[in-house]
Amino acid sequence: MGHNETFRLSAVIGPDNSSAHILKWRTSSSKVLKVYQNGNVRAVGTGTAWITARTQNGIEKSCRITVKNAPSDVKLRNTVMTLGVGETISMSAVIPEGSAAANRTFSSSDNSVVKMTKGSWEGHFTALKTGKLTVTVKLYNGKSASCIITVRNAPGAVRISKASLSMKVGGIRRAECDNS
Repeated sequence: MGHNETFRLSAVIGPDNSSAHILKWRTSSSKVLKVYQNGNVRAVGTGTAWITARTQNGIEKSCRITVKNAPSDVKLRNTVMTLGVGETISMSAVIPEGSAAANRTFSSSDNSVVKMTKGSWEGHFTALKTGKLTVTVKLYNGKSASCIITVRNAPGAVRISKASLSMKVGGIRRAECDNS
C-alpha cells in the first residue's frame, strides 16, 4: 500500500463462508496501519504491520501489509497506440521505485470502441470497432497517466515484395512489406 491509501480487507470464516463471526480487527502497529471494525485499513506511516481478524471463539488470521511512500508519478508504457479490431492488449501502470499503490483505476473514454476489464495491477482492453479514445489510469492519490488509442480495421492480408531472396554474408537488403 502507499502512504495515506485505504484498502478493505474481508475475512471468510468456516464452511458456510460467513463473515458474521468476526469479532474484532486489530493492527500490530498503529503507527503504520489503522484498521476499522468493518475491515477498512488506512496506511498512516511507512513500514510493515500485521492486520489480524479474530473470531468470537478466538480463531485468528493475519495479513502482512507493507506501506511505502505514495507515488509521485505514474506512467503507462505507451502514450499512443494503434490497434486492429479484435486485438487485445494489457496495460500496466508504472510507478517510481520505492513507492506503492494498491488501488489503480483504469478507465476508457469510449467503452463502445474498446471493451475494458481490470486485473489486479493492469487494465485489459479489447478493440471492438474503429474509433479513437483515451485510456487513463488513476491512482488513489490523484496521480494519473493516459494513452490515446486509435482502433482501425484489422488487416485482411499481408504481402511481402519478394517470395525468396538471396544474400551474401554481411550483405544488407531491404525487404519491403505491404500490409494492405
